[in-house]
Amino acid sequence: MFVLTKKENGYGESAMACPGVMEKVDRLFPEGFYLLPSSVHECLITRKGGGMDLKGGGG
Repeated sequence: MFVLTKKENGYGESAMACPGVMEKVDRLFPEGFYLLPSSVHECLITRKGGGMDLKGGGG
């Protein structure tokens, strides 16, 4: 899992709109990814198929 944010001026979630950012994230996660807004200051990025059992069931 990665955190997307900005160094300056807060509101780091808006980093998604910065030129080239989403293209770079796409290159880092060619299998696909999920963006999870966590606050106005950051967004979490996790790859698809990250080994999580989304259906539950436990073990």
